[in-house]
Amino acid sequence: MTDPQNHDDTDQRDDAAASSAVDEVQRTYAETAPETGEIEALRAQLDEARQALAHSERSRALDRAFLEAGAVDLPAAHLLLEQLPEIEGEAEAVVAELKRRKPYLFRREPAPPAAPTMSPRPGAGRGPVLDAAYSAMSTGKRAELLQYLRLKRNGQRALSA
Repeated sequence: MTDPQNHDDTDQRDDAAASSAVDEVQRTYAETAPETGEIEALRAQLDEARQALAHSERSRALDRAFLEAGAVDLPAAHLLLEQLPEIEGEAEAVVAELKRRKPYLFRREPAPPAAPTMSPRPGAGRGPVLDAAYSAMSTGKRAELLQYLRLKRNGQRALSA
């Protein structure tokens, strides 16, 4: 049979071990409690960093979309977006909406060149004055030089004379 005295010693040892374990848990908790506060602070910093990263990525996407759309003034465009919180969504959609509302922030598309409305004059080439100048230069004759000078001074009237 078991000795009741021995049984009491075992209970006392178990109680002492349990008490010691409780004391150790309390000490560990007391030591880690400040760490728990630090963990919460680190989590808050992590959340702030994630928000800052998301804001930065959105800003970069908006800058890229503004540049592709031909924005003239990026800071003004960003300020207007802050003033118009109802414009939300993807960067391209936001820029398109801002371009619709505030077109002066963007470069205008150049108009296609207009086609000539009149056809060239028949026989329009260098013209008699220029022909006379080339002739006088190439031959070096005094008569052709004088003809060129008369044409230059009088225009077409010298041809009929």
